[in-house]
Amino acid sequence: MDSLRLPATLSSLPGFRDHVCSAVLGLAPDVDTGMLEMALEELLVNVVNYAYPEGSGDIEVETEARGGALRIAIIDAGLAYDPTETTPPDLEAGIEDRPIGGLGVFLAKKVFASMIYRRDEDKNILELSYAPPPSAPG
Repeated sequence: MDSLRLPATLSSLPGFRDHVCSAVLGLAPDVDTGMLEMALEELLVNVVNYAYPEGSGDIEVETEARGGALRIAIIDAGLAYDPTETTPPDLEAGIEDRPIGGLGVFLAKKVFASMIYRRDEDKNILELSYAPPPSAPG
């Protein structure tokens, strides 16, 4: 298992992206990581923006290859927040009728094979499973 712990700031996002993409490319060197990067960033920005309203804190991202998939854990010690409990956005509603937010978690639920949340003592632990799609025949 590899782990990266950085301050919960927007400037830490490239480090987390590189950490996770490096692990994915170790499993599947030819995979397009674009959707994975976008979904991961949405989840991390939620932590940066809402986990520590009274101060600062850290985010830890763990990666571990399991079979042909990658286990990713996003860990923070901020306010309890379970993104798996969010209701899906109403994609049929007009743009003026839609509430702000919710699309990032929706995207993440589509990109990751599984998303499991637990609160362990004072920590949010969001475990994600990502299975790189098979490479197109070349």
